[in-house]
Amino acid sequence: MAVTIENSGTQAGFTVTSLVNSTYRWIAGGGGTGEFYVELLGGGDPSLAKPDFVEENGAIIPEETVDSLSASSWDYGDSDTLGFSTVYVRLSDDADPDSKADDYVQHQALAEATLAQDGDAKVFVLMVDTANMELGGSSFADDADELELKVYLKVLTG
Repeated sequence: MAVTIENSGTQAGFTVTSLVNSTYRWIAGGGGTGEFYVELLGGGDPSLAKPDFVEENGAIIPEETVDSLSASSWDYGDSDTLGFSTVYVRLSDDADPDSKADDYVQHQALAEATLAQDGDAKVFVLMVDTANMELGGSSFADDADELELKVYLKVLTG
């Protein structure tokens, strides 16, 4: 799935990649409790860039430090001397991500866009979740059969 955001002719997009599917497998890490790292189904480097976001069951989870991840968090690196960097997660229930439904864990990488602006470089992220947004006492979800729209925007300038 790819989404394009347009702003005065400059485009930025993001790609969501399911990490629970027939392409990848999860292996228990040698460090912290309930931590797993992702690799290709046949083993080896999954060739994943460092994500901007990781989702667990549709919710963005925070980035922390591998080998000391708390429940519902992630990191990117090579804590197990794999020879490549990859995504590490600890789910809310400490379960193996492979035991979950497809798309339960998702990797989101944002493309970068450079916009003309005076001053120092700035980075910002904007997320809008219309499932929890209300307008005039009625949520957007009420009007669109559980409509949920999330917008992620990362803009680097300077």
